[in-house]
Amino acid sequence: MWAITGDKRHADKAIEIFNAWSNLTDVDPSGTGPLNAGLYAWKLVEAAEIIKNTYDGWAPADLQKFKDMLVYPGYSSTGVPASVSSTNGTFYWRIFNGDSGRHGNQDMIAWRALLSMGVFLDNRTMYERALRYFTGQPHKPGDMPYVSGPSPSGSYSGENEYFIQPCTRRKSGGSKRDWQSRAPSKRILQPHMP
Repeated sequence: MWAITGDKRHADKAIEIFNAWSNLTDVDPSGTGPLNAGLYAWKLVEAAEIIKNTYDGWAPADLQKFKDMLVYPGYSSTGVPASVSSTNGTFYWRIFNGDSGRHGNQDMIAWRALLSMGVFLDNRTMYERALRYFTGQPHKPGDMPYVSGPSPSGSYSGENEYFIQPCTRRKSGGSKRDWQSRAPSKRILQPHMP
């Protein structure tokens, strides 16, 4: 509402909500962990991105605490921290590998959240991890490996194009025009869109 109305009460309330989440140390990985974590993470992170870039009322210490919470107990591109367990670890550690056994909403929502987190945290490796997965590429050198996807074969194929473009557009909240304006993904994510 802040972005639509300009009423700072909405921005302040959003910050209050973000600050309340900042003490989180665990996202329950049971059931479908990447889906569960992704459903919350993308909404929180995309809203936080709006506030971070359009409102100056979020105290820098509180903003940093929120950023730290997203990757608790700490970010790494080389290995999972030893302290990550079924009862310790937040959003990044529940979604960083997606859910390669379940393409569609259960996998895509995790990667959407990771893509958003990469932008919000200004973390190019995290962003590219999600983008490379979406485009069927292997992990980036210097980043932890993952099952390449989203096609079951892990390769770029006609079936992959068919599957990915409608799902990605819908899951990203973006429109056809939004995706077409993103040069790296246009060719691969929407090859058949007019």
